[in-house]
Amino acid sequence: MDVSVIIVNYKSRRLIMQQLRHFFSTPTRCAVEVLVVDNASQDGIVPLLAAEFPQVKTIELAENKGFGSGNNAGIAKATGRYIVLCNPDIVLTAAALDMMCEYMDAHAAVGMIGPRLINADGSLQYSIARFPGLRYPFARRSILEKTRWGQRWTDDFFMRSWAHDTPREVDWMQGSCMMVRHDALRDVGGFDRHFFMYLEDTDLCWRFWERGYRVVYLPSISLIHLHRRSSEGSAFSILFNSLSRAHLISFFRYMLKHIGRENPHIPDGPNH
Repeated sequence: MDVSVIIVNYKSRRLIMQQLRHFFSTPTRCAVEVLVVDNASQDGIVPLLAAEFPQVKTIELAENKGFGSGNNAGIAKATGRYIVLCNPDIVLTAAALDMMCEYMDAHAAVGMIGPRLINADGSLQYSIARFPGLRYPFARRSILEKTRWGQRWTDDFFMRSWAHDTPREVDWMQGSCMMVRHDALRDVGGFDRHFFMYLEDTDLCWRFWERGYRVVYLPSISLIHLHRRSSEGSAFSILFNSLSRAHLISFFRYMLKHIGRENPHIPDGPNH
């Protein structure tokens, strides 16, 4: 098997059914299996998948232990040389999958790649970034996000001054859609199950670099990501918004794990 596509479902039945109809409408050149992990969503997706897509493997979890743990359950059952971790709101295409597979075949030192993500209107999403530092929660999840300082920090963090039109090694990329070598994923131990949501992808990329696997952004491959930001920074968002709280908890967990350690991508380079 060439590629295992893993999609984690949590109350995203409609998106996943649409995603799979689009993906299976065109055959791939590489051999592909699709695994859907149902994260205790209780939305009835499993019988729907069995009826319409019997070729899709389903994994039902009794408890929602988060995005990373859901992906780990899929990874444990995957047989592909490469793993594609794909959110339900990615418009996945056969052509993009073939191109990613071909790139990985030709670049043995690369452990992870990510496509350029765009909005439905064709505008760019900033899906790559620098490793975060202590300023991260203030610039991302507080009223300071709206200040001139916050905007400058955000522009630098997401590398917005770069044209995003050439391949480039990056610190980390969003877990919305990435292809990784299965062997490399085994080597680093998969996702850290202690991250329920947010920064589990950042931590994974850190460990890829730490083990010598390159992380590369490939803008020649574009995919639509239907994502819309779920919460805006405000003075009280950290206290009263559940997503902001989850983000902050993950940030502290990330910092406890990595603070004071040398950036594995750029030794002695700054974190943000």
